[in-house]
Amino acid sequence: MIWCVNVFNLKYRFFAFVGEKQGFLYGKEGVMEFNLDYLLNNLAFNIKDTPYKKLSLEELSHNLFSYLDDYQKMGFSFINLPNKLINISKGQDRYLLFGESFLGYFVMGEDGQVLMICNDEGYEVFQDKLVFVNSSLKLFVSSYSLFLSKIFVLKSKFFEIKGSEMEAISMEFMEEVIALEKDSTNQPIFWEHIAYLIEDDGIVLRNDVTDYIKEGE
Repeated sequence: MIWCVNVFNLKYRFFAFVGEKQGFLYGKEGVMEFNLDYLLNNLAFNIKDTPYKKLSLEELSHNLFSYLDDYQKMGFSFINLPNKLINISKGQDRYLLFGESFLGYFVMGEDGQVLMICNDEGYEVFQDKLVFVNSSLKLFVSSYSLFLSKIFVLKSKFFEIKGSEMEAISMEFMEEVIALEKDSTNQPIFWEHIAYLIEDDGIVLRNDVTDYIKEGE
């Protein structure tokens, strides 16, 4: 059975699947963005529905989430308004979830830090269920934007790029992220892994052939 928990507008909805297996999907015009089953079933998080709040013009003009573009080739997907933050908790730990990637879920802690709650793939990489990403949402937006800029650099050179160039792009990316996080005592291990993928030709730059085959079915 599908139960509509909250309708923000005609384009955005939360869906909860009630039955033996509970979970949440966050969708945009029929395209699933967040699958929160893992948080509920594997990590025993509680997900709280929050009443719809109309945003003021000031809140809209200072909306950092509007700068976050999805990159679905690697599972990066985000909310676009602060009144769509998802409240999750486990014991005394409370977070605001605003996005996900192929490695897990992006959340803000009570101190404003951006963290990642890892899925199975993320845990295999980091050997931890919770990893530091950025000191603030503002720095996350900047770091993620730098990452997207490197994707376009890689795309511009796809036909002739050399290993040494990918290494240089990777190093430049990490230097820029570290410069942003100059006052942080935390190691940006999430972005270090992204830098490793850039160097190791692990960034997905185009749709897989099978994606086109599926579309033609």
